[in-house]
Amino acid sequence: MQNDLPSLLSTATAPDASFRDRYCDHYHVPVADFVPHIMSKSLHPFARVTRWMLTDEFFAPDRQFINSLGFASNRSAFAHVQDEFRRFHVHGFWRRVLKLRVSSRRVRDLFYSEVAH
Repeated sequence: MQNDLPSLLSTATAPDASFRDRYCDHYHVPVADFVPHIMSKSLHPFARVTRWMLTDEFFAPDRQFINSLGFASNRSAFAHVQDEFRRFHVHGFWRRVLKLRVSSRRVRDLFYSEVAH
């Protein structure tokens, strides 16, 4: 019975568990729904209202950002992915001025609440 103990532990209890594993475990979200769940919690308000008018392709960088963060397990990995997102995908009138994108601050708050506590 003692040999079965590791299999009984949640992956999220491991110190190096990924953001995705911890988040899905905490909120009881299937791993396949991780990206849409984070998107719904982290879009800027105007993006939430107008999302239905935009194509799925428009939000592809946001989904890629969240998916990449899913593998992060520490603050430095998060910072690297966040910097890449800001550098390459937060520009132009639609994304920067109107904020039709996820809020990296909101995603950061979710990340820190699950991983860096």
